[in-house]
Amino acid sequence: MKYDLLSWLTADLKIGADVFGMMSKGFDNKGIRSNGNTSSAGAGGLDDRSTLMKNINSYLTVTANKSLSESWNLIATLGNEVISNYRNALQTTALGIVLPDFDNQSNFLTFNTTGTITQNRVIGFFGDFVLDYKSFLSLNIKARNDYSSTLSKGNRSMCFGIPANKVFSIQ
Repeated sequence: MKYDLLSWLTADLKIGADVFGMMSKGFDNKGIRSNGNTSSAGAGGLDDRSTLMKNINSYLTVTANKSLSESWNLIATLGNEVISNYRNALQTTALGIVLPDFDNQSNFLTFNTTGTITQNRVIGFFGDFVLDYKSFLSLNIKARNDYSSTLSKGNRSMCFGIPANKVFSIQ
């Protein structure tokens, strides 16, 4: 979504999401020798799995493109980016079937359930500033600072800066 806030000022927001869910079941009946799903050694087994993943991204920029005079022009962009990832995985393995052909967890002598939830987020702020003199000389400064939830609390900030650049053009 792009908006012209003023004749020289625009805002642009992009949001994206990817949500994915999966469930699977593997069943080895009593007496099955291949035991392809659970390695139950013929005693019967069940393997239930479910996974949910959510990835959400947003990208916001505000850009100013302003003539300061006949000779000077300023282009400045400020922005924010958020990347958020979430995954929830659950697996239950049951062994020792009681009633053959009934593939429900309650029909097994033992079962083990494991689950993992992982979540991370990166939030970034950035700026890009260009000051131009008569399309002959320009000064450009860029910087970005990201905060990552996967780093330790005291060290979550990562700053990236590009030294100021001068560009000469001969026309």
